[in-house]
Amino acid sequence: VTAQIYDTGPIINAMLNSPSSYGLQDATSYGTGSQYAWCNDYHISPTVHQKVAQGVAAMIAGTYI
Repeated sequence: VTAQIYDTGPIINAMLNSPSSYGLQDATSYGTGSQYAWCNDYHISPTVHQKVAQGVAAMIAGTYI
């Protein structure tokens, strides 16, 4: 069994520090649209999840898929 750890901190921090670079309205608003970083006052949005997923996919490319 091989396990890998993906640190979500760098990409999430980059998105929150420069939201417009990622197509986000700002770092604090929340809602259901793709321009928001947050779904509510705690959970990251699907847009942020997509960027995290792309990072995970890049990390495991060639190893598992």
